[in-house]
Amino acid sequence: MEKKSKIFMIFGVVVLVIAIVGSTLAYYVWTTSSDEETKIVSKVGAATIKFDGGSSIENASLRPVSDKTKGIVKEIKMVANTTGIKANLYLDIVSIDEELKNTTFKFFLAKSSTAAVATKEGNFSTEYLTSNTVTCTTNSTNHIVLLSDFEVPTSQVTYILYIWIDGTVDNDSSMMSKSFSFKLHADGTGGIIREAALPDGTGLVEGSLAEQLVTTYINANKTSANNNGIKYLQDTSNNLSNDIEGNIRYYGATPNNYIYFNCDDYSNQTSSTCETWRIIGVFEGKVKIMRGSQIESLAWDQDKNINSSKKSYDNDWSTSSLQVLLNTSYLNRTANVTYYSGSSGTTTTTVQTSTIGIKDSTRNMISETMWYLRGWNSTSVYADQMYEYERTTGKVYNTTRPTSWPGKIALAYPSDYEYAADLSLCQKQLGSYGDATCTANNWMKSILETSGGWLLTPNSGNFNNAWSVSSSGNVYYGSSTYNAIGVGPVLYLNSELGIKSGGMARVQHHISCLRRNAGRLISKDGMLNVAKKASVQAWSEGGQVSKPKAKRFFMHTI
Repeated sequence: MEKKSKIFMIFGVVVLVIAIVGSTLAYYVWTTSSDEETKIVSKVGAATIKFDGGSSIENASLRPVSDKTKGIVKEIKMVANTTGIKANLYLDIVSIDEELKNTTFKFFLAKSSTAAVATKEGNFSTEYLTSNTVTCTTNSTNHIVLLSDFEVPTSQVTYILYIWIDGTVDNDSSMMSKSFSFKLHADGTGGIIREAALPDGTGLVEGSLAEQLVTTYINANKTSANNNGIKYLQDTSNNLSNDIEGNIRYYGATPNNYIYFNCDDYSNQTSSTCETWRIIGVFEGKVKIMRGSQIESLAWDQDKNINSSKKSYDNDWSTSSLQVLLNTSYLNRTANVTYYSGSSGTTTTTVQTSTIGIKDSTRNMISETMWYLRGWNSTSVYADQMYEYERTTGKVYNTTRPTSWPGKIALAYPSDYEYAADLSLCQKQLGSYGDATCTANNWMKSILETSGGWLLTPNSGNFNNAWSVSSSGNVYYGSSTYNAIGVGPVLYLNSELGIKSGGMARVQHHISCLRRNAGRLISKDGMLNVAKKASVQAWSEGGQVSKPKAKRFFMHTI
């Protein structure tokens, strides 16, 4: 395991200010439509700069227009939750063909859509660029400084950036079908900045962990895997695949899905200062992780743990003793707990919650999530079927039982165990997952194999049976909840966490473009920068539009 690359969590308070990279725009779209209305929110610390109106938008183009409002229109919204936060805003000139370096190719930044006076204006002629750009030491890109030492207000302010070709004057026909590439980014006191990278880890990766995983999957070459008539697309290089609902999951025998978590010291993350957890996947924008080893063998439910006079049990997770343990003593790292198992509550285990529980520095990294509690009473199901039973079509033992539960820590679903296998190799229903091919190609089996492991889902046909995995990898739906079986905690990470990764990203100090202040990379609420060249649309004499030529695209990293 030590040879595996681990993902590192960055947690803490960013002192003084922000630095925000927006996104590498595939050119600011000069008209907008419903499919182009995307948002990038870059937020670190106490300030937000939001580039509204499109990111990584394909086939953007320009032609001469009579008014700037008919060209590229970009809203930039800024707000802070405290005073004294200053930021710098830049327009990066990633590339521009020589023919477009003309005084008629202009930009205009205004404080509102009605402002007649520009906060900053200019053009992209050679003369202007020579005199008005600086080279940023962080990404070696030439910038036009749109705002410098701008104090971000506590009430949102909206700036409008216009980029257009002035059609009220003659334009050289050589400008037609030429390409340009710009992007916006910002930084501030402290020089924190987000940068992009290729999925192979050559550079800094922008965005939350969830966004990195999704973007890596989207950009990867994928092969088809058919299982139960469902076509899945597998990224075999990173062992990522979609499921029936489009969630992105790690699968296979040995995916590199390790993550340092619950650390003593997040500034020094090692196997001796942190626990090693495993990433299950990305669900509704949040990363779901599972502890890399079980905490103990415990009953799914034995009510004596909650009330010493009771020796009852059932399969309602919302009231189960294991749920209570995980979301109280384990979550809050309280004193060790004596935990009862067995039908009569006579078997005891001392759970070392004071040692293995969630640390103070980690607790607020965990997101409260709605967990699905619908059950089923047959293992003759494929992954796609079980996923639906857990969430929508499954049953509970009686109508008084809840079908969902809001909480922080629970267990893996049966479908999580199914989807952890390589579905191109494991063509079995869940009841046959003990098959050698299935167990050999399922990373989750290694966590559950010591003493078997509980799953979250109840048996819908029985009041006290729940699903579990045996040490051999077989799956059962009839395990009595009072039995002591291994427990592997599962939780969702707060989507606002920054990350760094040995295999996906790296943290470094750098110099901001103007202030030259060192800072730490904090990635938050952004996406991997994928820029595409935009071209100037062909036009006929008189500024009229003719059919555009084919656009050219490229992948861009900062």
